[in-house]
Amino acid sequence: MQFRLALKPKYLMRTTLAQINLLIDELNKQLNRPLKPYIKEDGKLTAQIGNFHIYQAFGAYGLHEMVTDGGGIRQTIDLGTKKELYNALHKLIQGVELATA
Repeated sequence: MQFRLALKPKYLMRTTLAQINLLIDELNKQLNRPLKPYIKEDGKLTAQIGNFHIYQAFGAYGLHEMVTDGGGIRQTIDLGTKKELYNALHKLIQGVELATA
């Protein structure tokens, strides 16, 4: 009788913030939303309503949507690991693609 060992893949791909930011940019483009949460006008920062952007707290990551010109936000995706946020963003983008197809 021969036993096989379950081997882990040699290379596990880590999820990076750059990958997450690319997905957020894609989401903003598909929905015709501003790409940056704030812009500088006349020396003052102005919130860009509708922008989706990443936020980080307690070592976890989530997605916020800018909802007021004063910088108020709505939490769109709850805090989790980078991999969880990455997967949730993929699902959100797929939903947008299905809704607009």
